[in-house]
Amino acid sequence: MGKLILADGSIQKMDSPTLEQMQEAVGGYIEVIPCHYQAENEVYTMCIVNEEGIIHNLEPNMVASRICERPIVGPSIFLQANEMD
Repeated sequence: MGKLILADGSIQKMDSPTLEQMQEAVGGYIEVIPCHYQAENEVYTMCIVNEEGIIHNLEPNMVASRICERPIVGPSIFLQANEMD
């Protein structure tokens, strides 16, 4: 089960999203960022973000930035290793 973290800090669940669902959620082409995030006994190993988020001046995502230990803008999706082929 993936987690969508919006720039305002709200969190929504995503059940094994398709490429199209991920692109819609982040608002464009996706970029995969390796990370490690453990929540509710689940371990997430990747963060999906908008590849051009900085160019499009998306709002900083402070929650995702803390998790990934780097600046993240816009919505981000955290997935487990088995959720993306």
